[in-house]
Amino acid sequence: MKHKPLLLSVVAAMLLVLSAAGTSFGRSAAAPPSVTAAAGSTAGCGKAPALTSGNHTIQSGGQTRSYILRIPAGYDNNHSYRLIFGFHWRGGTAADVDSGGTDGYNWSYYGLRRLADNANNSTIFVAPQGNGNGWANSGGQDVAFVDAMVSQIEAGLCVDTTQLFSAGFSYGGAMSYALACARASVFRAVAVYSGANLSGCNGGTQPIAYMGLHGLRDNVLPIQSGRDLRDTFVRTNGCTPQYPPEPAYGSLTHIITTYAGCRSGYPVVWAAFDGAGHDPGPIDGSTGDGSAPSEAAATERFLEFSEKWGTKYPAVIKLWSDAWAEMVPFLSFDVEIRKVICSTNAIESVNARIRKAVRARGHFPSENAALKCVYMALMSLDPTGKGRRRWTMRWKAPLNAFQIAFEGRLTPTTSN
Repeated sequence: MKHKPLLLSVVAAMLLVLSAAGTSFGRSAAAPPSVTAAAGSTAGCGKAPALTSGNHTIQSGGQTRSYILRIPAGYDNNHSYRLIFGFHWRGGTAADVDSGGTDGYNWSYYGLRRLADNANNSTIFVAPQGNGNGWANSGGQDVAFVDAMVSQIEAGLCVDTTQLFSAGFSYGGAMSYALACARASVFRAVAVYSGANLSGCNGGTQPIAYMGLHGLRDNVLPIQSGRDLRDTFVRTNGCTPQYPPEPAYGSLTHIITTYAGCRSGYPVVWAAFDGAGHDPGPIDGSTGDGSAPSEAAATERFLEFSEKWGTKYPAVIKLWSDAWAEMVPFLSFDVEIRKVICSTNAIESVNARIRKAVRARGHFPSENAALKCVYMALMSLDPTGKGRRRWTMRWKAPLNAFQIAFEGRLTPTTSN
C-alpha cells in the first residue's frame, strides 16, 4: 500500500476553505454578500506594473523591512489577481518560503505556488521577512508591516481586494493567526500550520475562513495551542462546537474535519495528524524524522522509490541496496533516538560557528581565553535565551528514550 502524503489532503482541505470562502484557483468566484461591497480593482489596474518580481524594501514603523514578490508570468494589468502571503517559521527566511527550501518548487509557498501555476497563473505571491527571523509583532509592528505591503502592492499591481490570503508554519502560522484576528476585513482566509498565539490576537471578533493543521506529537508548539487558535474562529464564525476526531497515537495517519453550522462563506477546517512532530509537510505512515516506523515500512518505501527512479538513477539504487543491511538496525531504535542521530547537520552548524570565531581570533594567550571565545560564539546563536529553554523541553523525550534503551548507562545530573 502506498502512503498518501498528508500535504495533498491538506491542500485539498485548503481548497475547500478557499472555495467556500468565495474563490477557487481555477477561476474567480463571487464573494459572500458581506464582502462584495468592498470588492473592487486596485489603483494598479490598467497601468504598467510599478513592481517586479524579486526583493523589495519598504518603510514601516520607522524600520526598513523587506519582502520577496512573485508576479505571475504573462501578468495582465487588466486582470485582478489573487494575493497570497506566505510567512516563514522561526529561524526561516522569506527566501525559504519563496524557493521552497530543500524541497524546491513543489513546496514553494507551502505548495500553493505550484497549484496556482497550474491554474492559469492566477496568483501574486508575497514572502515577507520577519525581524530577527521571527514574528513577535511587538506593538503590532508586523501587522503594520503587512498593511504597508498591501498598500504598496495594490498601488503598483492589479489585485482583487476580496482575494487576499495568508499561510504560515510555526511562527509564520502565529502571524497568520494574528492577521485573522486583526485584519479579518482585509484577508479572506488564513491557513495556520502548527501555530500558537505567539504574535498576539488584536481582535478575533470578525469572521474569516480558517484552516488549522497540527500534529499530535508536536513537542515545540503542542497541539492544544493549535486547538485554541481554531476554537477562536469556531466561535467567531458561528460554527457548531464539537470535539473533532483526531487520529490515535501511533496510527501515523491524519483526520480532516470541516465544522458544520458556520456562517456562509466562513468555514473552519481542522487537520490533525500523527507521526511527524513540528512539521509543515507530514506524510502518512512516517514519523517525519527521515525514517520509516519499521523495517517492513522502510522496505516498502524503498521498493516504491526503486520502481520510480531505478531506471534513471541505477547507481543510487545500488548504493542503497548494498548498504541496506547496515541501515536497517537504525530502525530498531526509538524514534526520539533516531532524531538525535539525524541531528548531525545542526551540530555541525554549531561547530562551524565555533571554528569561524576561533579563526577570527587566531591566537589565545590561555586556555580560559579560548573557552571564553567558544562561549561567546555559542551565546551569539541564542542571545535571548529562548532557544535554550525550547531545546531543553525537546530533549526530555530523547533522554527518556535513551534511559530505556541504555538502562544503567545514563547518570542523571543532580544539583546541590
